[in-house]
Amino acid sequence: DLWVVPASGGLSRRLTADVDDEGRTRWLADSSGLIFSSARTQTRLWQVDVDGGEVAALTPEDVTALNPTVSPDGAEVVFLADVDGQRDLYLLSIEGGVPRRLTTNLGGTGMPRWSPNGNWIVLETSHGGSSDIWLVPVNGGDGRFLSAHVARDIDPIWSPDGKNLAFISNQDGNAEVYLMASDGGRPTRITAQEPDDSMGDWSPDGEWLAFTRGGNEEE
Repeated sequence: DLWVVPASGGLSRRLTADVDDEGRTRWLADSSGLIFSSARTQTRLWQVDVDGGEVAALTPEDVTALNPTVSPDGAEVVFLADVDGQRDLYLLSIEGGVPRRLTTNLGGTGMPRWSPNGNWIVLETSHGGSSDIWLVPVNGGDGRFLSAHVARDIDPIWSPDGKNLAFISNQDGNAEVYLMASDGGRPTRITAQEPDDSMGDWSPDGEWLAFTRGGNEEE
C-alpha cells in the first residue's frame, strides 16, 4: 500500500488499502497526488490525492499498463501497455481520456524517461532481439535506436541539461556505466572494474553520476 510521511518527520499516513501491491509510484508535478501501477483489478494506472480520498483509474480495465512517468510540465504521463499481444509506449493526459499510442510493436521493457525539455522519451527495448536504447519523439514521428548491437544496454537516464545519456552496458564484458550524447554517437565507458555496476542517478548539477557496484571490491 501507499503511505506518505512529512519530509521533516512526523506521522505517516496511509493512502491506499488493497490486497495487491502498488508499484512504480510517481508524484504529480504539483505534489497534489500520486500515480502508480497496481493489479487490483488488472495491472493498470491509478491516481490518488495526497490528502486521501478515492483511488481513481487512469487507464482502461482491459489494458495492462505499467511503468508510468509524469512529464516535466506535469500535463501528461507516458507508460508501457500491452495491447493485442504487443507492448508499446502510450501517452495520456493527467486528466485522463484516451491514451495516444507512440510506438508500434516496440517491445519496451524498461522505465520510460522524459527528456528535460519534454520532447523525447528514452527507454530500453527488446525490439530486435537484444536490449538496446530507443529514442521516441513525443509529438509524433519515427523513433530511432541510439544503440543496436548484441550487447545488453539498459537503464538510460538523461543528464540534467538533456545533452547526454548515461546507461549500463556489458558490451566490453561485465556491466559498466557508459556515457553517450543524447543525439547518438559512440558511447564512452566511464567505469572499468568488476563486479557488475547498476545505474543510480545524475547529480543535479550534472557533474557526477551515482551508481552501485556488486561485491566488496574497492575502487
